Amino acid sequence: MQMNSPQMKNIITKSRDNGPKKPCMATIRNDLSQQYGDIGALNKWLTNADLFAETEGFLTAIQDLVILTRNYKKYILKQPDTDELCRRCGRESETIQHITAACEQLAPTEYVKRNYVLAKIIHQKLAELIDDKSPYYKYTPANVLENENFKLY
Repeated sequence: MQMNSPQMKNIITKSRDNGPKKPCMATIRNDLSQQYGDIGALNKWLTNADLFAETEGFLTAIQDLVILTRNYKKYILKQPDTDELCRRCGRESETIQHITAACEQLAPTEYVKRNYVLAKIIHQKLAELIDDKSPYYKYTPANVLENENFKLY
């Protein structure tokens, strides 16, 4: 069944009408119900990524917000003695969103590394226009790349 098919949209609508079973499910359903929500694009990586099963399962768990964070333990699993504060910064609730984008302790190092890797991938894709076909694991961005049509710096 295609993700954009009427049957899939009907399933999601019925699921939405029955209400979320867990609080984290409301976030996904709300995102999909937005005008910009594209169910097909959201799940395209499941069929086109050539991932190991373990990696696919882990990414699906992150997408579904069911990673065992302290917030998840306290509010979803209802473990009352659980401290919900982030293990790294200790200031905010440890959620997927906090870990991936808001933790003060991770920002100066891990986020910078992640952004550098992303910039390197984008640079490499642009460099392919200039005929640099290095494999991703060997690619080192040059200061300036150019040919008769493009200049990349």
